[in-house]
Amino acid sequence: MQKSFLSEIKEIPHTYTKINFDTSKIKNIDNIYEAYEIPRSEKIVAFIKSSIILAPLSLGGNIITDCAIYHHPSHDDWAEVNRVPFSELCRYVILQKNDMAEVVMVNSEEARIMRGDTVFGVNKAGIELIDFMKKMQSILIRKYTWAKEQNDNEYYEIVLVSAQGIKCGDLPEELDAALNELQKNKRLKKKIIFLRAEEKFRMSNQAEFKTFVSNIEDTAIRNMVENNIQTYIKSFISDLSNVEVEMNLEYLQKVHDNILNQNALSKDYNLILAYINIRLRNDEMYEDNILKDFDIGTRRNLDFFKGKYYNAQMKLVYEDIEEGITPPEECWDWTDSIGLTPLHYAIILNQTDVIVDFLRDKLWTISDDTDRLYDYSTVAFYLSVSYRQDICLLTTETLIKKKKYVDELKKECEDKRNQAKSIVDYTNKLQRELRIAYEERDYGAVQNLRVNIETLTEQSKNLREEIKDLQIEYNELEFEIKDELNDKINSVDLYIRELEKSDDEFVSLILAVFKNNELLYHILSDSTNDVLLYIYQSFLFVVPNDIRLNLMYYDNPFGEVKKNKQTKSEYKYSKRNTKSNSNNTNRYTCTLNVDRPYGSSWFSPQAHSDENILNAEYRKLAKQYHPDLCKQNDAKEIFQEITNEKNNILNNIG
Repeated sequence: MQKSFLSEIKEIPHTYTKINFDTSKIKNIDNIYEAYEIPRSEKIVAFIKSSIILAPLSLGGNIITDCAIYHHPSHDDWAEVNRVPFSELCRYVILQKNDMAEVVMVNSEEARIMRGDTVFGVNKAGIELIDFMKKMQSILIRKYTWAKEQNDNEYYEIVLVSAQGIKCGDLPEELDAALNELQKNKRLKKKIIFLRAEEKFRMSNQAEFKTFVSNIEDTAIRNMVENNIQTYIKSFISDLSNVEVEMNLEYLQKVHDNILNQNALSKDYNLILAYINIRLRNDEMYEDNILKDFDIGTRRNLDFFKGKYYNAQMKLVYEDIEEGITPPEECWDWTDSIGLTPLHYAIILNQTDVIVDFLRDKLWTISDDTDRLYDYSTVAFYLSVSYRQDICLLTTETLIKKKKYVDELKKECEDKRNQAKSIVDYTNKLQRELRIAYEERDYGAVQNLRVNIETLTEQSKNLREEIKDLQIEYNELEFEIKDELNDKINSVDLYIRELEKSDDEFVSLILAVFKNNELLYHILSDSTNDVLLYIYQSFLFVVPNDIRLNLMYYDNPFGEVKKNKQTKSEYKYSKRNTKSNSNNTNRYTCTLNVDRPYGSSWFSPQAHSDENILNAEYRKLAKQYHPDLCKQNDAKEIFQEITNEKNNILNNIG
């Protein structure tokens, strides 16, 4: 049975005008117990009657029992539950949110709005309910050890959660208000002032920080804050450089702008600005204006962080796409450390709906010939995805422009057809009127109608000529697009063959990632700690240290550049087990260059259009590469690739 707090409630002076302790005024009390889901063991001691028009007590208001406060279940849009037990009351900071006096209850895990139900004007019922709850807290803390411990633990937890919160950005409104309330607590005042000082310092608005410090009344605390600035700097840099600390990007943009408004930047602020620019992906500003100010060790440290951070961010994008979810637009321009975009991921993961969303809402092009490796046509044709021609068409800048122009011409043509139809319809109407005019011998009308009909006939003729010219123009353009698309496809096929023959280490890595999404996920998910920073021409990228390439690399920011001694690249990693939560620690080597019999394809050109030939070639390949028959370490991966390509071809034939 729940403990009754009737004696504690009686200690609170009953001087309220909205909280009514005369329970004899409650009509149909059985209905109240049922509507508010109050256990029969509890005694109703007071109520706040709603002043909402046409809402009787049975449909609105608050009920106070000797164990808890209830608000009606119809108010679930304000709170998940309708009951606040007095045994849990000391876990909350009780706040008045605004003039309407919503009863805001905040702890380290949640913020609840309870409301006093008189909602018009200044909400006196809410103000009284806040007063009642605070007085009840005070009585419980004074009388019971458990209540005091509950209160102390929760309040310290709120401060702790707030300290963690300022690492990531602005505090939520309710938590911010709770801290303001808790600062009245003598035991917490010093901690909260220090917390607020660090919060202000991180915003990097020097004028606001100085004002805050000067307004600290306690001289000893003010001096400690002023002497703690170096600690704030180190803490901020530590959090910014920690990949696992996720920071709100809008908050970082505000800090970024505040720093740029400073007259002169110290070395520490330059470093803070560098990390913020990496997190905001302001690559141009970071590389052109900031990076040059640091020694080689600091630069390498920033390079390590940039690679790890990009991979960590793109891991979340990858996981969305893997689930068939189109990620938010703000991350569509992001790349990972090796230069792949969300559209690359969608093609690699064969997520058609995501690809359609991407291509419909954004222009995706790779214009620089030196970036052909990243061309979306390259990955689409390398993987033989069924929609590769559409990807090629919609990611090639010249083809996009021509297609857009064709669409405009077709629209103009359709508009002129509709215009011509309207003219024909109107001409027919005038012809009927002309016959009637002849019958009625109205020769004046006949003359006017003839002139109008001749004018419309001439307009119709001109429109037909214009439509014909437009059709010729867009048909010629469509032929141009088809020819250019075929040329692009042939060029891509030749380029892929060159790539497959290449002994370029970075090219081999990218092709391996295209073919093996598990390898890609390994790069994204395991790049937070033990990584290598590889140097490819002028490009730096970060991968886990079990990916060994014959390229120069750093294994720590302050070490010497090194090079692996092995003659063949190795990609060893723990493969994800997507079927269960068990840890699969088996390691295997991902072989890069497999000799396919037809360039980038396992099947002949004839098999791409004839299902019988396709099945015959598939059976032949199965005898060679099926894991039960083939002893190669990567037989399973090769045969899966063969099967995937066969299924794609079948889809095209179908």
